[in-house]
Amino acid sequence: MYRGYRQSSGDQTKTVIASTASPYKFSRSVMEAVCSLDHSEEKLPEDEFELIDKMEQLSGVPQPMAVKEIRDAAILHNRQCSPEDMENMVREILK
Repeated sequence: MYRGYRQSSGDQTKTVIASTASPYKFSRSVMEAVCSLDHSEEKLPEDEFELIDKMEQLSGVPQPMAVKEIRDAAILHNRQCSPEDMENMVREILK
């Protein structure tokens, strides 16, 4: 949606996109909770994308397109910082 907006409007303003909560954003925590509720002894996949695929299979809820697209997305910013430095890191990236 945002790419379409940028393309049609020509707006090149730097943007941070925030989205609402989804079980797919917290797949490990969700799957650990689900597996503990049904007393499953099944070992969860270590790979996050395999875990997401498993959650989709169990829940019947399709993965959002953004989750599917991120599998092959280029890494634009490969940085780490402490929570205290997060604001400065975001400001630096947005310069």
